[in-house]
Amino acid sequence: MSNTRIYLVSSVNESKRLVRATNPAQAVRHVARAEITASVASQDDLVTLLPTHKIEDASAANDVESE
Repeated sequence: MSNTRIYLVSSVNESKRLVRATNPAQAVRHVARAEITASVASQDDLVTLLPTHKIEDASAANDVESE
């Protein structure tokens, strides 16, 4: 095997997975690919979700709010 390690990937709902990868980002991508999808929001999606969901800016420099 190439230069890999086993990473513990944890989610906010406290699930844990052991993933063999070359770096932490690769391990997270592996888990995310199995659990998350993305598609362009339809007009119906926007009408339904905008009253209760804010639009997040993925290009923002810091996604974590300071306490």
